[in-house]
Amino acid sequence: MAGERTAPDVQRMGLQAEKIWREAERRIMEDVIRRIKKAGEITSTADYQINRLIEMGKSREEVERIIKEALGATWPEMFEMYDKVAEWEYVRNREIYEQVNDDFLTPEDNKWLRQITEAARKQTKDTLVNMAQSYGFSVLMAGKRVFTPFAEYYQKYVDTAIQDVVTGGTDYNSAIRKVVTQMTNSGLRVVDYASGHTNRADVAARRAVLTGVNQITAQISEHNAEKLGTDQFEVSWHPCARPDHQTWQGKVFSKEELRTVCGYGTVTGLCGANCRHTFHPFIPGVSERLYPDDWLEEQNKREAQTKEWNGKQLNAYEQTQQQRKMETAMRAQRQKIRLLQEAGADKDDIMLEKAKYQGQLNEYKQFSKKMGLLEQRERIYQDGLGKVATNTKQQNARYTPEMMRNAKIDSNQYERYKEVLKEDAGSLADFRQMKYNDPEKWKFVEMDYQRQKELLEHPELKLPNAETAILPEPKFTKYLFDENSQKGYPKGRAFTDRLGYEMGNWQELQKALKQGAVKYPAQYVDNNGYGDRYVQKMILYGKKETPANVVVAWLRTEDGTTKLTSAYIKEAK
Repeated sequence: MAGERTAPDVQRMGLQAEKIWREAERRIMEDVIRRIKKAGEITSTADYQINRLIEMGKSREEVERIIKEALGATWPEMFEMYDKVAEWEYVRNREIYEQVNDDFLTPEDNKWLRQITEAARKQTKDTLVNMAQSYGFSVLMAGKRVFTPFAEYYQKYVDTAIQDVVTGGTDYNSAIRKVVTQMTNSGLRVVDYASGHTNRADVAARRAVLTGVNQITAQISEHNAEKLGTDQFEVSWHPCARPDHQTWQGKVFSKEELRTVCGYGTVTGLCGANCRHTFHPFIPGVSERLYPDDWLEEQNKREAQTKEWNGKQLNAYEQTQQQRKMETAMRAQRQKIRLLQEAGADKDDIMLEKAKYQGQLNEYKQFSKKMGLLEQRERIYQDGLGKVATNTKQQNARYTPEMMRNAKIDSNQYERYKEVLKEDAGSLADFRQMKYNDPEKWKFVEMDYQRQKELLEHPELKLPNAETAILPEPKFTKYLFDENSQKGYPKGRAFTDRLGYEMGNWQELQKALKQGAVKYPAQYVDNNGYGDRYVQKMILYGKKETPANVVVAWLRTEDGTTKLTSAYIKEAK
């Protein structure tokens, strides 16, 4: 019959479920062994994970054997390690370490494991795949949703994280870090949706795992309510809930009201995307409410109070949203730094972006303290990028807020200037520091760029025969730097004071002027009877890092020879 649902393949589902839990057991066991190897003893976290393995059906004897083989330990060494951990006051289950060997608990007899499997089966409509029910990497074709090949990898990573959280073998943030690392290492940096929306891997993974775990938990609650014979549920409460969830959190509803009032089953409602609420069976006349109405009213009043940040008044919910916004911005900045590093970008670009990241961290700390919020840096570091080292305080001090705001603009400007000025543009780091911290030198660099760019755009302005121009030695030794030259020496003194050129290195000035002859536009003045006169305005950087505007006069004689006739520094306006 059309629309009739076919019976699930029980045998296939059984094999799939067994595979899921065996893989979860393996991951937990590997993590236990890794922790013991690193610490040389059974840590508190390893102790917790061993307890989860026992609850999943592993016998104590089997756990002991696997640890022994993986560590290459002798039985006396194992006994010593077990005796030591059994003495802890905080050990969770002392019997595990006291050589009490229980029989293996089969999945059929493990009620806890069967409960989770049944919830996962309902959540995935008997497939036990895509536990988050995410539409990531799907497209709509002829009104039907079709998953792309990337979806298989995405669903596998997310399902693994959900399994590890649901079994209790891994905490939520560790699972998120692991799945994001797996995704980014395989090249999945973003997740695309049929709606055209795109999320970065860390955002999509966190939402999918949170939603998937919550929805499986909800399935278990519904199952337990059926066993208890109740149609009533108490919804959980948490601080700073979104406004449309605050109205119903902490209250008791029927199963139908969960859908009609709380939006259960919708994307934006109870247990929907990014919702942290869940619900538990409530038996009227027996159960006591965890969140009485007067207590809920008091919490709502408290959360309605506002605090100021950057001229805005923020209530409790808005404060946490601002904190999430900051965390998202920092994850994006960390990814930008890593991509710049991988691409071999300019070191100053990387250093500046690191300074920007440090500024974000500082602002995040200040905001959290002022709002009275706990910092949740694990949300920042869940991107799987590892440590993104920041600069030293001295390095960060070099970059002003304006410099960081204009980082991309300045990088692009530097590339344009470097194309024209070549080595005179300096390094990107020097370019930035000059632009924001040395306005006098920046004025000359801007002028230099405009002049040389003018010649590139108008080659007809080039000095005639510039490549073969003659710069006679006497112009330097008998005129500019000769103390006996009344007219020339004052000009030469200016070159010495400003640019560091003198009699001992006059050839360097000669070379700088000759190189400038081919780079700057020349202006025709007149013909003085001996030839055509031209004048050029150059920027020379000299030996003192104090640029100067230099006026150079040339004479082009009738035989085509171009000769230097004068050179002097003139203050630029």
